[in-house]
Amino acid sequence: MSGPEKLCSGSPKIYQLRTKIQKIGSLTSVTVGEKQETKPNKTILLVGETGTGKSTLVNALFNYAVGVKFEDEIWFQVVANEDRRQTSDVIVYQIFGFENQTLPFSLTIIDTPGYGDTQDADHNNIRINQKLMELFQSADGIQEVHAVGLVMKDRENPVSDRLKYIYDFIKSQFGKDVEKNTVALMTNSQGEEPADTLEALEAANIKCAKDEENEIVCFQFDNRQDKKQTKKSKLSLENAWRLSRGGMEEFLGFLENSPPLQQKVVMEDQKERIRLTACIQNLQERIRFTELNLRDVERTQEALCINKQKMTDLIKKYTKNLNVLIPETYKDMEPLRDETCGSDTAVICLVCKENCHYPGCTKALNAQQCEVMINGKCTSCTNTCPASEHVKQNLRFVIKTKMVERSQEALEQQYKQEAGEKKVKLSERLEKEKMKLTTKKRQLINEAYGLFIQLQELAKNDDSIDDFPLVSSVTSS
Repeated sequence: MSGPEKLCSGSPKIYQLRTKIQKIGSLTSVTVGEKQETKPNKTILLVGETGTGKSTLVNALFNYAVGVKFEDEIWFQVVANEDRRQTSDVIVYQIFGFENQTLPFSLTIIDTPGYGDTQDADHNNIRINQKLMELFQSADGIQEVHAVGLVMKDRENPVSDRLKYIYDFIKSQFGKDVEKNTVALMTNSQGEEPADTLEALEAANIKCAKDEENEIVCFQFDNRQDKKQTKKSKLSLENAWRLSRGGMEEFLGFLENSPPLQQKVVMEDQKERIRLTACIQNLQERIRFTELNLRDVERTQEALCINKQKMTDLIKKYTKNLNVLIPETYKDMEPLRDETCGSDTAVICLVCKENCHYPGCTKALNAQQCEVMINGKCTSCTNTCPASEHVKQNLRFVIKTKMVERSQEALEQQYKQEAGEKKVKLSERLEKEKMKLTTKKRQLINEAYGLFIQLQELAKNDDSIDDFPLVSSVTSS
């Protein structure tokens, strides 16, 4: 904790700690102090929507660990302001060197990003779960968790599908007993019992630890410890400190007595779930591409119909070809790096121009080692191409649409007759193309449904989960 940077000279004085930042694969580790192997360590996994106060809780845990009190008029920040903005990153905070001051153990805190922060919420959720899977399953990652904290704002109903999604994922990683280590952490609390929120957790089938009265274990905090103290606010802020300190004492007492959750061994059926999920994701994109192609044909038909009505004898005399403006759907390649999802990778087929495993595939070193490859061939792409035709990189194929002008001759060329067919009008060829695309879409949907049934069967064989959390997002559309 040497040499912290002073951020504020008021009351309390606020200091930003100097931390050691490392990358663990695609994850970030932020460390305070030096680890001592002989000292016990407890790991907390924080889960919650953006804005519920997870970062503030990380800071509060450190200040409690080093014994900061209200009358000290000082506050330390472990979480930097820039860390708060990295909402799509899983950040592991490690607090060492302060054992036996307030706590008998060091702390490891896994701060997960708010779920559904991007417009592409389903893919964002899966990406984050893949990062957590990498953290839990890598040799130098997190091997055990002692408490799962569901961080929620008091007087709100924060129990969303996204919270259920990550809870199910954690359950799939650590087994059914995870509920004994799961607790509600209520922020912005005034000390009143959050009955509505606890009832909502029960209704969502999010199972938590229960106390001796069979009530959900809940700890309350009023996250205002870093607020400026004035004559008018001092009493209110002192009460906030007292409430938060009481909640922290109870929570860390629970943590001290919590048995560790051990990471489940990755079984073959889990790898099969990953493979099937990747195949369904690819089928979703192929269905969407087919739907857009079908729309292009329908718009072409409409445009030709309108133009036919406008083509008077005078136009025919001076204009042999009257152009039509129609949409054209195509695939393009774009980098997988932006402000919301950070750096990512996908396994893509260069022949089919498809994303065979995206998002995900964080552990495979190359495309050949990806879960979708069986006996050297891809089980995801349209043509089941050899693994050698695939690459794993930070690029993916995206479906795009542009408006183009086409002449009658160009459309005749685009929608050619099949060899040996008698000559038919363009309108008849377009109608035939529509029927072909409609049949293809139906086949793709049936194929996706078949894979979904296989996923459900695999889930039934694993009594630690009600449903594999990747399933719901890829079958919702």
